[in-house]
Amino acid sequence: MQTTEAATSLAQPAKVKASDQKFVPALLLNLFLGGFGIHRLYLGTKPLTWIGYILTCGGIFGIVPLVDLIVIIINNENLSQFVDNPKFFMWAK
Repeated sequence: MQTTEAATSLAQPAKVKASDQKFVPALLLNLFLGGFGIHRLYLGTKPLTWIGYILTCGGIFGIVPLVDLIVIIINNENLSQFVDNPKFFMWAK
């Protein structure tokens, strides 16, 4: 009976949250295109925030994407609070 249970558990893929799958692409987009706010578009932020990144010379001269990068790395287990977040400073409460 144990082998049947083990085979069944191996056949079923582990459930992965959508926010867990977004970590690596969001991280890479921030590293290479952070000044354009592309990582924010990928996470579902409204285009107005993306336009704000461009109009403020890469998110206040690159400071906002740098903080976004640090926040994404620190919260790598759960990015759900940043998905569809409409704020310019996504980490602000």
